[in-house]
Amino acid sequence: MIVVIKIGGAAGINQNLTGLANDLKSLVDAGNQILLIHGGSAEVDALGERLGVPMRYITSPSGVRSRYTDSATMEVFIMAMAGRVNTELVRQLQVVGVKAVGITAISGGMFYGERKTAIRSVEGSKVKLIRDDLSATLTSVDTALVEHLLAGGYLPVVCPLVLAQGGEVCNIDADRAAAALATALRADQLILLSNVPGLLEDVSNPSSLIRCIRVGEAESYEEIASAGMKKKLAAAVAAVRSGVKRAVIADGRVEAPATRAIRSEGTVVTP
Repeated sequence: MIVVIKIGGAAGINQNLTGLANDLKSLVDAGNQILLIHGGSAEVDALGERLGVPMRYITSPSGVRSRYTDSATMEVFIMAMAGRVNTELVRQLQVVGVKAVGITAISGGMFYGERKTAIRSVEGSKVKLIRDDLSATLTSVDTALVEHLLAGGYLPVVCPLVLAQGGEVCNIDADRAAAALATALRADQLILLSNVPGLLEDVSNPSSLIRCIRVGEAESYEEIASAGMKKKLAAAVAAVRSGVKRAVIADGRVEAPATRAIRSEGTVVTP
């Protein structure tokens, strides 16, 4: 079974990396091919603070919150994501005996994209255009490198960066990147690990978990999804619509998080 797992970068998840590494070891030992793609928002924010580079977030008119990535922020982003986060994940996996290989998604021409000429940001009662943001729309995915690694018994750990026109390195949403990789790999499952149990009907009540969503019903759940969850739900739905058998939004803070997600502990998105 091919499983693409995205681990979020919010505070709290990085405290469970040892548990995640042991869980992935058990899945690999059982004969599964695992690809891990990661976020790193908490590490990016922390490094930005240490370097004196203020971090900003923007909210689109549809309510989706994302990082504002000017050139200074992009430098911090690359250092934190491709350096600290990716290396630490590879280290944790190597310690438990998993043959992990850390790469960025510009390696081997994996991700190409088109830099956005402008993005819209809601500021108070106004919508402003931002033109210096280094974010991109993904236009092509080449899985040759990760397929070669998987065939060799390695676990790829992918940092989501995009090579845009003119050779610029740009930011891309990690949830959407994971969905695109899962689709291109014809994965059996896409797992999005977060710092919540899944999509909650009431964000203050963990027991209000919505356990199953069919893609045709997904639109009716968008209103109750928080800004960050909107992106995860959209990514899960896009992957399943594109041929991934199912996607699960699950809690990355628990013991054996990936195994639990495979066992349907979380919000399961099905055709």
